Amino acid sequence: MAYSLLTAVFTAVLGMAAAHPLHAIETASIPNEPGREGASGAGTLVLPDIRFQHFGAEQGLTSPIISQADRDANGFLWLATYQGLFRFDGYRFRQFIHDPGNPNSLSGNRLRSVHVDSRGRVWAGTESSGVSMYDPQTGLYRRFGDDPRNADTYLNGQVLDLHEVPGGGLMFAVYGHGIVHLSADLETETHYRFDPEKPDGLASNLCVDIQIGPQDGVWVGCMNGGIQRWVQGTDRFERISQIAGFETDLPLARAAVMNFDRAGRMWIGTDGIGLLLWDRDKNTLDHIRPDQPPYNLRANFVTSVFEDMAGRVWVSYRDAGIDLIDPHRQTSRHLGHDPGNLQSLSLDGVFGTFQDDEGLIWVPTFGGGLNLHVPANDLVRSYTSRAGNPSVLSSYDFMRILAQLDDGRLLIAARDKMPALFRVVNGNFILDRELDLTPGKDGAVWILTAMKARDGRIWLPTIGGGVFVFDPKTGDLSKFEGADGGGSPAIMEESNGLIWIGDFVRGVLLLDPETGGVEEFASRYPNVDLTNILPITKFHEMPNGDVWIGSRQGLYRLSADRQSLVRIGTGTGGQDRLVRGTVGTLRDTTGRLWIVGDQIAYTDDPLAENPAFVFPFDGAVFDSTSARSIVADGRGRIWIATDRHLIAHDPATETTRLFNAGWGIPTGVPDYGGLAGNDGQIYFTVPRTLFSVSEDLFEEPLRLSPPVLTHVTVDDRPLYGLSSAAPSDIVVAPGERGFSVEFAAIDMAGANTLRYAYKLEGYDEDWTESDITRRFASYAGLPSGSYRLLIRASDRAGVFNGADISVPVIVQPAFYQRLWFLLLMVIVVCLALYGLYRWRTALLRQRQASLESEVADRTAKIDQQRQLLEHQNKEMQDTMSALWQTQDKLVQSEKLAALGGLVAGIAHEVNTPVGLVVSGASQLQGEIHHLRKLFETNQVKRADFERFLGLGEELSLLTMNNAERAADLIKSFKRVSADQTSQQRTTIDLTTYIKDVLTSLKPMVRKTPHQVVMDGPEGISLTTNPGALGQVITNLVTNALTHAFPDNRPGTVRVTVADRGDTVHLTVADNGRGIPAETRARIFEPFFTTRRGEGSTGLGLHIVHNFVVGALKGTIEVADVDTGGTLFDISLPKTVGKDTGKDPAGQTS
Repeated sequence: MAYSLLTAVFTAVLGMAAAHPLHAIETASIPNEPGREGASGAGTLVLPDIRFQHFGAEQGLTSPIISQADRDANGFLWLATYQGLFRFDGYRFRQFIHDPGNPNSLSGNRLRSVHVDSRGRVWAGTESSGVSMYDPQTGLYRRFGDDPRNADTYLNGQVLDLHEVPGGGLMFAVYGHGIVHLSADLETETHYRFDPEKPDGLASNLCVDIQIGPQDGVWVGCMNGGIQRWVQGTDRFERISQIAGFETDLPLARAAVMNFDRAGRMWIGTDGIGLLLWDRDKNTLDHIRPDQPPYNLRANFVTSVFEDMAGRVWVSYRDAGIDLIDPHRQTSRHLGHDPGNLQSLSLDGVFGTFQDDEGLIWVPTFGGGLNLHVPANDLVRSYTSRAGNPSVLSSYDFMRILAQLDDGRLLIAARDKMPALFRVVNGNFILDRELDLTPGKDGAVWILTAMKARDGRIWLPTIGGGVFVFDPKTGDLSKFEGADGGGSPAIMEESNGLIWIGDFVRGVLLLDPETGGVEEFASRYPNVDLTNILPITKFHEMPNGDVWIGSRQGLYRLSADRQSLVRIGTGTGGQDRLVRGTVGTLRDTTGRLWIVGDQIAYTDDPLAENPAFVFPFDGAVFDSTSARSIVADGRGRIWIATDRHLIAHDPATETTRLFNAGWGIPTGVPDYGGLAGNDGQIYFTVPRTLFSVSEDLFEEPLRLSPPVLTHVTVDDRPLYGLSSAAPSDIVVAPGERGFSVEFAAIDMAGANTLRYAYKLEGYDEDWTESDITRRFASYAGLPSGSYRLLIRASDRAGVFNGADISVPVIVQPAFYQRLWFLLLMVIVVCLALYGLYRWRTALLRQRQASLESEVADRTAKIDQQRQLLEHQNKEMQDTMSALWQTQDKLVQSEKLAALGGLVAGIAHEVNTPVGLVVSGASQLQGEIHHLRKLFETNQVKRADFERFLGLGEELSLLTMNNAERAADLIKSFKRVSADQTSQQRTTIDLTTYIKDVLTSLKPMVRKTPHQVVMDGPEGISLTTNPGALGQVITNLVTNALTHAFPDNRPGTVRVTVADRGDTVHLTVADNGRGIPAETRARIFEPFFTTRRGEGSTGLGLHIVHNFVVGALKGTIEVADVDTGGTLFDISLPKTVGKDTGKDPAGQTS
C-alpha cells in the first residue's frame, strides 16, 4: 500500500544519481498526446478511454482529502481521511469519528492509512493518535500505541502505512519512529528503529511504505534509507544493494514506495528522481527519468506505483496526476485533471492508488475526493466533443458514422459539417480528409445516411445538396446529376443495381449508376402510390424480390413486380403493434428479419404472406423498447441501441445481454444508423458523442453482488450501523414498535443501475420492488413470532439472479403473550368462573323469593298504570278530535272569508253598471213623458221627434251595455263561486278560467297601486277540480298583494300558464321583496304567519299547498326570483283522477 504524504527535505541532488550504473532502456517513438509538445496536430479526436467516476460530498464524503483506501470481503470500501474513517457501499459514505468520551471509538480523526486484514478487521493509522482496529464482529475499536505514559510509544508518529504480514500479525510504518510489528495475538509490539551502530538494521526511521513481495517477503520503504527486506523473526533488514550486489545505495536511498509486478520485478517510486525498476532475475536496476523517452514521465515525486491486471503500471504523483505505463509496448499515457472533461481526474494530487480484487482502480486525491476507474468500461469508448479539444470534430453535433472503408478509415458526418474520413490510431481519431460536397458554394450540407454499394463506392444523399458518390479506391468524389431533392434517411441498392432513395420532397427516386439516369418511382410504376406513406425511413429487399418499406406511417411490403403495396403487421396476435417508425432492418444468421423503430421485433418467416412478429424485449427490465440503430458484429450477434440501453443478442444461443450506464454506455437518444467496424468495434452515436463497443463486451462476466445490510434500527435504536457489528438476526423486544433495515448490493461500478426486492416471509405475500432511491425496508406492528427477511438484488441489467440474503427476524411476545402466562390466565379465569358460578347460584336463590313477592306487587301496579294510560289515551283522542274540528272551522272560516270578500267585490262591480242602467232608464222615461205631453197638445214638431229618437237610441244603448256588463259579472261570479264550492271534476279552458278568477279579483286589485297580468296561450284543456284551482289562484294573488309590496310600493303580479304535454305549468310571480330563506321553508305550514298581529291566520298558503297536492294532484315549489320577488311554480296533470271524497282543502266532506 502506497504512503500518503512525503514531507522531509533532502540534501541530495539529482545529479548524484548518475554515478550509479543503471541499465539503459531502449527508446521507442509513440504518438504524442494532443496538447503536449510535439503533438501530431489538429484533426485529432482524443479518446478518453480512461474515464473516472467521482465521489464526494454529494455521496456524504465530507473530507476531500483521502490518504488511503482498502476494500473488505463484503465489498465495502474503507477510506482514511483527515476527518475520520469512512465506509462506502457504492451509494453513500458512513463516517466513523473519534468520541472523546468513548474509549472504544476511533483514537483520532486525522487518518493517514487504512488496511483490512484477512479476518475482516479494519486497521486505521492516525497522524498522532496511534492505531485503531475496528472489529466488525463486536462493533468496537481497540487502540494501539496511544498511551502517553509508555516511553516506547509512537503516539506522535504518523502511521503512513500498515499491512498484515505472513505468519500473522501486522506491521506499521511510522514516520519518524521506524517500524512496529504487532504480534498475531495483538498483545506484543516490537519496535525496529534506525541504529547507526547496526549496519544490518533499519536504515531510516522515516518509514512510509510496506509491501508483501514474492515468496511472502516483507519489504519496507523508508526515506533516506531506501527499500529493505525484513528478515522475519529477527531485527535484521536487508538492503537491495546487499541482495543484488550493487556497489552503492545512492539512487535507492531516494526510494520511498514500491510494488511488485506479476513478473516479480519491483517498481520503485522516489521522492525526487522519478521511477526505478529492479529486475531481480536479471539483477538490473533501471532509472526511468522524467521527461525522457520512452515514458516521458510527468514528475519526480512518486506517491504510489502498482501494476494492474492488464499489465499496465500506474504511477501517481503528488501534484501531477498519473502516468499510465505499458512496459510491453514501452509507451505511456498521462492522466490528469481536465476542466473540460468531467470524466477526467478530479484533482492532480493523487495518493494511494490501488486496484482491488474486482479489478476496479481507486484513486484517492489530496483535496478532490475519490476517483474510480472501471477497466471493464474500457471496452466501451466514448469520443466526446469538448472545450479545449483541438480536434476538428470538437464542434461537431449529431455525429454519424456513415461507413468504414476497406483500409479501416471511418467516414463521419455531422449536422452543418462536411463529411470527413478519419484514421483511428492508438485510440485517437486522426483527420485524413474532408469531402467537399458543395464545390463552389458556401456552407455545408447535412447527411442523414450513407450506403456502401457492392462495387465499394459510397453513396451520400444530402439535405439540400443532392446525391454524391465517393470512390474510396480512387478518392474521386462526384455528384450524381438530376437527383437533387430534399434529402433522404433511406437508401438501398437493388439486386439489379438500381439505387433507391426515399427523398423527402420528390418521393422515391431510382438512380441507375450505369447510365446516370434518374427516374421517379411513380413514373416507372404508376400503379403503386407511395406518396401516402412518405417520409420513408427504410428500404429492405428480400430474396424473393419484395421490398419492405418502413415509414412513420407503418411497415409496408412492395411486391417483386412492383404492382402492389400492402401494409404488414395489421393482423392478430399482437401484430397490429408493428405500425410506425421502422428505421432499421437486419437479417441475422438464423434467417430472422429484425425490425427496429418504435418497437423492436423480429419475424422468423419474412416471406410469409402475413408474417407473425415476436417482441422479445417487452417487460420491466427492457423499460425502453424503441430503438434507432441495429447492427450485427463479426460473430453474428445483434446489437441494438435504445435511449436507455444497449441490447446485445446472440441468435445462435438465444442469449441476451443488457448494457447501460453501469457499463459506461452514454445516455441519450441514439442517432439513426450504426456500424460494425472491421476492427472488432461497433460504433453508435448520441448527440455530441460517438461511442464504440468492443465485441468482447458480450463475453464480459456479469458481476452478481448479493446484498448486505448497511444499517439496522429497532424502534429507532441502532442495531447495526456506524459502531456495531452486523446482526445474525433482528430481535424486536416487547414494547418496541418495529424495525427498519437499509441494504445495498456492493457493485461499485454499476450501483446506480441495480434494483432491489424484499419480502418478509410469514407476513408479506409478494415481493416489494425498489430502486437505489429506496434501499430500505420498514415493518411496524408485527404480531409476535418468527419471520425471515429476504432481500434480493438484480444485476446491472435489472434481472434478479438469485443473489439473495436471508435474515431471521424474531418479534418477541410480551409477557402476557407467552404460553405460561396464557395457561395461568386460563386457570385463573376457570377458578374465577367457578367462584362466580357458586356466588351467582346462591344469589339467584336468594333473589328468587324476593322476586316472587315483587312480581305480585308489580302486577297490581301495572294494572293500575294500564287503566290510567287507557284513560289518558281517551282524553288525548278527544283533544285531537277537538283540534281537528277547530282546524276545520278555521279553514272553513278562511274559505268563507275569501268568498265573502269575493261577494263584496262583485257587489261593488255590479252596482256601477246597474246604477247606469237605472239612470238611463229614468232619463228615457222622462223624455217619453215629455214627448207624450207634446203629442197630446198637438205641439210635436219634427225636430222634437228627431231629438227624441236620437236621445232614446243613445239611452237604450247605454242601458243595454251596462245591463250586459252586469250580466257578465254576475255570470262570472256564479261560475267562480259555483266552482269554488263544487268538488266535482270539470274540463275547463285553463286560460279562460284563470282570467275569470282574475276578473273576480279586480275590485280588490283596484284598491291597490299594483297590477295583475296574465300570460299564456288559449286552448289549454284541463280536467280538474276548478274550485280548488280558483282557490289556489285567489289565495296566491291575494297573498302577493298583501305581503309582497311593503310601504304600498307599486308592483306587478304575473300569472303565467304553459303547456308541457301531459302536464301544465302555472306560475304566480311578483316583483316584490321576496321571502327570506329561513321563512321560505315554513310557509306551507298551518298557522305559520309573520303578520299574526295584523289579523293573518297563517292558513292561506297551507290551503294552497293542500289544494295543489291533494285535490289537484300536483306539485308546488317556491323560490326567489333573481330580479327580486317570489315565484310559486305549480305543476298540474291535465287530467285529475277520481274524487277522493275530500274537499279541496283536504278535509273530509
